[in-house]
Amino acid sequence: MERNYPIECHCHQCGSVTVIYVHEADYVKRISRRSPVQNSFPYLTMPERETVISGMCVECQKRVFPLNYDKDGNWVGYHDIPF
Repeated sequence: MERNYPIECHCHQCGSVTVIYVHEADYVKRISRRSPVQNSFPYLTMPERETVISGMCVECQKRVFPLNYDKDGNWVGYHDIPF
């Protein structure tokens, strides 16, 4: 099944628009059942899921959550941020 349904996400940090493509049937399930993003779109990467949830683009995610990315800007996973 092709990821052919666009979801427009507007970044509140920088104002950019990111389009994430998903399966249309999964989008309909998410909206109608209010299913969590991780259950609705398990094939998305974590940064893509965050974009769908918050609207924040990947470049802003790298600035806000730098510990989740390696020196080359690749997603490496969640890390606790000390407060």
